[in-house]
Amino acid sequence: MTNKQLKDIAKAKLKEGRYWGIFFLAFIPSLLEFFMNFGQKFLQIKDIDIHKLLNANNLDDFFHVLNTATTSSAGSNFSMVISLVVGILSVSALGAILTLLRDQPGEHSPIQLWIKKIKPPYFVPSLLTYVMVTLFMILWTLASVGIFVVFILLAVTIGIIHQSSLGLSTLVVLVLLLLCALLPIYKGIQYSQAVFCAYDQVDEQGKLSKATAALNESKTLMKGQILRYALLHLSFFGWYLLVGLTFGIALFFLKPYITATTIAYYHELKAAE
Repeated sequence: MTNKQLKDIAKAKLKEGRYWGIFFLAFIPSLLEFFMNFGQKFLQIKDIDIHKLLNANNLDDFFHVLNTATTSSAGSNFSMVISLVVGILSVSALGAILTLLRDQPGEHSPIQLWIKKIKPPYFVPSLLTYVMVTLFMILWTLASVGIFVVFILLAVTIGIIHQSSLGLSTLVVLVLLLLCALLPIYKGIQYSQAVFCAYDQVDEQGKLSKATAALNESKTLMKGQILRYALLHLSFFGWYLLVGLTFGIALFFLKPYITATTIAYYHELKAAE
């Protein structure tokens, strides 16, 4: 199936009355994250000029007053909590969208599906998969940084990088940086289907067989698919330009569209398994 056919499937699904459900599930976690981070900012403030805040002429002045206020560490402890909560909500929203696109239009409400995916038996497997993907991506990113540092040291040692040839040295550093950046990108694509795999494994088996079960299945599904997956997402480049030109308005259509296309791609991988 071509990328165009996957997009056509996604658009057909959206036109069947699923758009607003996917829109809700795709954007609510991001909206909650914004308000939670905004609330965290106020928890950190202990000395603020209320008069200046209330009399701010525009948003820039408003946030300037917040940023220049004396802060405490009271709200800083909530950063990891916020990330975890938003991660759980986002993952459960993806699980709900996965079911929403499989069911008949109007069979379930988005909110009912979302609540269902947060509760057992889905909660622990989805949380575990989210944590494992995050942990492995951190480790692969650190490994990539380590490899980059080693390459730079080797390049300096053998004389490829030296002060007398600044242009060549800069080129070598940029090439090494690009090559090392490919590692976490590659691993991220390998793990891209893990969340969907986790929900399907729970539906089929009632649980994950082990902590990395969904990640392993995702890697198996993505064998020989790395370039195609990258090209699929690069095919939305024009849409991203449109998002910028419309000051973000086009994102209201683009995010449900990309989500539906990604799930159509996952369904194709599962069908060919």
